[in-house]
Amino acid sequence: MPKTTEIPGVKSSPDFERGQRGGATTVTMFVAESVSGFARSLTIGELVCTEVVEVIGPRRVAPGEVLVMASSASSGSGDEADWAAPAPSPSAKLRPGRVWYWVALLVFVAGLAWLLLGLVLLNNRIDSFERVAVPGQGEVSLDHSGSYVIYYEGPGAAAGNVPAFDLTVTPVSAPAEVQSLEPHSGSVTYSFGSREGRAVLTLEVTQPGKFLIKAPGAPAVAGGSWLAVGSSIAGGIVRVVVPSVVAMLAAVGGAIAVALVRHSRAKRARSPAP
Repeated sequence: MPKTTEIPGVKSSPDFERGQRGGATTVTMFVAESVSGFARSLTIGELVCTEVVEVIGPRRVAPGEVLVMASSASSGSGDEADWAAPAPSPSAKLRPGRVWYWVALLVFVAGLAWLLLGLVLLNNRIDSFERVAVPGQGEVSLDHSGSYVIYYEGPGAAAGNVPAFDLTVTPVSAPAEVQSLEPHSGSVTYSFGSREGRAVLTLEVTQPGKFLIKAPGAPAVAGGSWLAVGSSIAGGIVRVVVPSVVAMLAAVGGAIAVALVRHSRAKRARSPAP
């Protein structure tokens, strides 16, 4: 006669499937609960018994643990079935995935590339300005009406080392015409290699053409100094620096956020079941 086999630490439930094998009842699956009272869905290996009995033992059923039972249906197979070692549950894949580190890296590289490209283009733009050495005078050609900026270039100019001097701008020939010459408002500086400059004057031109710039009273400085005339670079600096800095900061912040979330979820996954 088949023996009644007790399952340590598991309370049986009436939800199970029965099959007949040689007069004995074969329990192939039932819903069990751990001693702590939390419901668990467990797959139990084939268990041959005459009835399902309630047994309370010290064994605790961990969440996701698969219990495997080895049993024999023959009458001379031994007293009780032996439990095999619990099969390890597959580790859940952490979210968000590591691919987001690569996304953050690509965003950072894109921001850095935008910054470097923008600085190269800005440097080329500054190189294209027309220049007059000071002290002295010289002609410049302005090809459109509107606003221009006159920059003082010399050692320490970006740091504010700009001497005081008088400057005049006069048309060389018609139809060139000057509307106004005013001190520049705000602080706009640049420094590329050995060249550094600061915006000092704003020139308004009503008609393009050739203009004579005179600065006879400007002091001579070691290394030389110049007056560069061109468009304002303030907008160009903003368009280059702001998007690149935002992109790089977002990339670093995103990578840190992904790391923190992954660490938190991995820690919870390693925590023992209650």
